Amino acid sequence: MFKKVMYLFFILLLILTIQSCVEDEAQKLIDSSVSTCNLLNEYYDKLVNYTIESWELEAFNCSLREINFSSAEQEEFQKTIEHLQSRKKVIESFSKTLKLLEDFVKNKSGDDFKKNLTELGNNINELKPLKDNKVILPSNIFGNLASDIIEIYKFFEIKYISKTLANVLEKIKELYEKESELYSSIIEERNNKSLTVIYYMIDNEMVVPWSLIESAPGTVGLEIAGDNKPAKDDKTKRALKKVLDVKYYRFKYLNKEAEESLNKLLLDLINSYNDFIQGKNIIFENIAYTMMKSASYLNDINEYYKTITGTNNNAQEEEIIYRGNNDTKVFHQPNCQYYSSKNCTVIFRSRDEAVKKGYVPCNTCKP
Repeated sequence: MFKKVMYLFFILLLILTIQSCVEDEAQKLIDSSVSTCNLLNEYYDKLVNYTIESWELEAFNCSLREINFSSAEQEEFQKTIEHLQSRKKVIESFSKTLKLLEDFVKNKSGDDFKKNLTELGNNINELKPLKDNKVILPSNIFGNLASDIIEIYKFFEIKYISKTLANVLEKIKELYEKESELYSSIIEERNNKSLTVIYYMIDNEMVVPWSLIESAPGTVGLEIAGDNKPAKDDKTKRALKKVLDVKYYRFKYLNKEAEESLNKLLLDLINSYNDFIQGKNIIFENIAYTMMKSASYLNDINEYYKTITGTNNNAQEEEIIYRGNNDTKVFHQPNCQYYSSKNCTVIFRSRDEAVKKGYVPCNTCKP
């Protein structure tokens, strides 16, 4: 009798251990997904800002040349901004759904979870083609997925829910991938309009308001084209334009690398969801590395952007991206020796955010 009891005890212990491992992997997957959504949203934020800058630069250009800037053109800029923001809304509601998933699975209830699923489905249905593109239609990509999302609260099995959420992630990636050329065109348009304005001002020996537009001369020590003294000779004008060309090439390159890195991160995440659904072990190191690369490119863009716009925003300069360790629930700042460890996959934009999520400061780097 005793042996039977012990045997049943060990079987039960094994089942609980397996269940615990599944829940642990599920939590890591959720954390990685939320961090990926944060990075993706940051990239969409940049595209919105580039669109706003293109709009402002075009207005500035039209005023300089005394030509009409039609309301129809301005409406196109506004529509692009709204459509980019609608993609952000989908990603934000997807991220929010993931955060509510853990409590829903544990308690088998949750009005907030159900409400957010409806919000996610509605946000997907509201997606419109970017830049009125007639080929890449969000409705064709997502199909009837929105209605499936709204209904998944009826199923309590986490792997079934994960399968549907993985499908959402695949569609987000497909839309992101297919629209990548349009994202590049937004960056290209912003750069071209900026260069058009600056070249015109240089050629016409106008005082270029670098603090509002660009600061290439100050970066390379060219005082002759500063706030109060325009370039007068042709050699200086040509040299100044070459400096700007290099800066914009670099800026475009960093944005392209960030875009490709985010695309790979989405792919790694989707593969991990599929491994989880099939009961395979997930290699989180791959996700952590790609996430680190994506965050690094976005940080590089922030830093380089300041050199081509002359921005000296204290909030930007003080921004630090913290990383939290999934296992130890400890967070680190960039100069820490543990910052790039394999389990540091959770990204926080502030110290307060990390603390609110239940993470504690590292004793080594003392963030």
